[in-house]
Amino acid sequence: MTRVPKYAIKRGAVGAVITEVMRDVEGKPIPLGGKRVTLAATRSRPSQQPGEKPALSDVECRQDPNQFQNAGRVSYAFDEKTANIPAGIYNLEYKIQNEDGSVVYFPAGGYAKLTVLESLS
Repeated sequence: MTRVPKYAIKRGAVGAVITEVMRDVEGKPIPLGGKRVTLAATRSRPSQQPGEKPALSDVECRQDPNQFQNAGRVSYAFDEKTANIPAGIYNLEYKIQNEDGSVVYFPAGGYAKLTVLESLS
């Protein structure tokens, strides 16, 4: 069974970082040198509104520069725009675009989960 990554951030947390290691179906890290990795997020049902646009759409992830020792490791740092998405639970999907134009989605068995929490103050 594929592990489903889960993350949590507070709404407005500019600079909050999520990190993941892209793995194949056998659990081996996928070397990412020369590949583009992006992230998309939509609100989980039933909180998603009809016609609601994705909260994140193909935002660029940063690859660990040492893909030899840290194969498959990527991170995304939330900025002013993306840190201020509404509180709620989101489905996340990474997209790996290979040099030949083919695309692989991660995680393969569903979606990662992001919980965006309201600040207490």
